[in-house]
Amino acid sequence: MKILGLPVKISSQKFIYIPVNYLQVYGIDRYCDCLIRKEYKDRFIFLPYEKRPLQQNENVVNLRAGATYLPEQWLMDNQLTPGRDNVYLIGANDGLLISASEEVKL
Repeated sequence: MKILGLPVKISSQKFIYIPVNYLQVYGIDRYCDCLIRKEYKDRFIFLPYEKRPLQQNENVVNLRAGATYLPEQWLMDNQLTPGRDNVYLIGANDGLLISASEEVKL
């Protein structure tokens, strides 16, 4: 089975805007909220924030007006250019998956 993500434009400021409908499904406030971002080589998983010890590949990130920042090094490692390229969004059981490639392998 092929899983294709919803294209989400990377702004020139290295932000992405997550559609409000996706945020509502996970109970995430689009105006000001914190998320846990799990980082992998070619993808992130954004989880609703919960107070717990973070794993080595996790960071707490801010969400403001539905937007969150993508690290510059991750963009460079995945050959993505802000203002030109897209990442791909998929809603999963445990959170929002952002992939560097259109076809997602889980």
